[in-house]
Amino acid sequence: MINIRPKWTSGSSRLIRLLSGCAISAACVLTPSAMSWAGKAESCDGLRTLSLADTTITAAELVSGGTFQPASGTPITRLPDFCRIAGTSSPTPTSKINFEVWLPVSGWNGKYQQVGNGGLAGSIQYAAMTPPLQQGYATSSTDDGTAPSGQTDWLNDIEKVKDWGYRAVHETAQNGRAIVEAFYNRPAQFAYFSGCSKGGHEAMMELQRFPEDFDGIVGGDPASDLTHLLAQQLWNPRALLDDSGGLIPQNKLTLLHNAVLSSCIGLDKGLSTDGFLNDPRDCHFDPAVLQCSGADTPDCLTAGQVAALNEIYQGPRNPRTHEQIFPGMPRGGEAPPGNLLGGLVHGWQTYNGLQLLFPQPVLGITVFHDPNWDWTTFDFDADMTKVDEMLAPILNATDPNIAPFKSHGGKLIIYSGWDDPFYSGYRHVNYYKAIARLFGARATQQFARLFMVPGMGHCTDGPGPNTFDPVAALANWVEHGVAPAQIVATKHQDNDTTKPVEMTRPLCPFPQIAVYDGTGSTTDAGNFKCIVDKDLRAQN
Repeated sequence: MINIRPKWTSGSSRLIRLLSGCAISAACVLTPSAMSWAGKAESCDGLRTLSLADTTITAAELVSGGTFQPASGTPITRLPDFCRIAGTSSPTPTSKINFEVWLPVSGWNGKYQQVGNGGLAGSIQYAAMTPPLQQGYATSSTDDGTAPSGQTDWLNDIEKVKDWGYRAVHETAQNGRAIVEAFYNRPAQFAYFSGCSKGGHEAMMELQRFPEDFDGIVGGDPASDLTHLLAQQLWNPRALLDDSGGLIPQNKLTLLHNAVLSSCIGLDKGLSTDGFLNDPRDCHFDPAVLQCSGADTPDCLTAGQVAALNEIYQGPRNPRTHEQIFPGMPRGGEAPPGNLLGGLVHGWQTYNGLQLLFPQPVLGITVFHDPNWDWTTFDFDADMTKVDEMLAPILNATDPNIAPFKSHGGKLIIYSGWDDPFYSGYRHVNYYKAIARLFGARATQQFARLFMVPGMGHCTDGPGPNTFDPVAALANWVEHGVAPAQIVATKHQDNDTTKPVEMTRPLCPFPQIAVYDGTGSTTDAGNFKCIVDKDLRAQN
């Protein structure tokens, strides 16, 4: 058996190899507008014997009839016939990185798209693999080597932490593309990665550590500065608990949220009818204007609540040096309706659960070796240093020097919701600005673009338009050289894509924002234009 782990070529050289294969393969069909290939269904089972470095193929089966039944969960329907490959990679003795690759039996578009995971991972992202497969992509996903989902024992093993941090996605990219080439007898013409949240972190890791794995990368709400993000997720609930009376009930979060919008809508060139801020950087609302003058009542904030909010807006700082550890939260997302976590999370009111879902096990087990670690004891000076020394080299993807990715023609799209209750959108703005300082603003726009999404929560939902297709924009940029001047986002009723459309709105490449042109419906993206906010130009 041949051990396959090729060094990938990119761009035109890969296209030459691909077209050369077409000349001798009846399975390859070229048309002026599209290329479509068919794999041989009978060869799917043969991939079981494919030899890949440090990898065992555990399943190779043809899935037909439009339905796939995962080992757990509901069936996935409306699928084309595909070859399903499952495997396990063990680059270290304790690694167990499970992955799957789905290969369309017919109608392959000649491309490969790998999808990201979320949180502590632990499972294959079948739902995320479904749209690419339906669009003709060969697609893949990994569990990041942390299965089963919900378990945290693996955090005791630093090699497994590395798998979760960066290695699993790279191993899967190498294996996935080798499997694609073996099945179709030609490599993918273009390879893309797309993920949000932890998947956005994976996107940034690939961008910086393995720049030749993909031709195009989409990173949504990327948790790239992960150690400092974990600090922020400790800082916010700490602020609510440390100040006497700092805990804020839902009705007061709504009071605060409405006051922020009332004070700032329009200052950011948004519409008074939007119900969200167009650009929170223009908003400097002071919660002290809501402070109670006497007794605590439902229509005011206590001094402790005001103090807690100011800490959250400011963000975590080193108490000794006063150095900023992570940016504070933008104003305008204090109580977003219909956010990702619904009624479980009221804006930042996450002290009793979900904001601690990641820092408590990751820091408690990996750094402090105590699964019952008391997160309230975290020292933002000494402990922050300890965390960074141990985990930053493994988990952080903050280097703006992405010249190797740029040099092979790679294109990058980052997007982030301004109303994200977990990750401050300022962090993504700061990272993009660091790239622009290094390469120049105009040159950066030729290979990397940031889209800040007004009114969107964590990866989706929120009161603003939040459904859009960054991968289609990325593919058009990579394959046809058309940089995305805007990406149109849609807002559905109740954030349910099966319900009527309430509005569309263009998402603009930073530092531009969408501004109504004064004509036609304010719910139609066609009546908005992307401009640079002159009030903020000096800052950006």
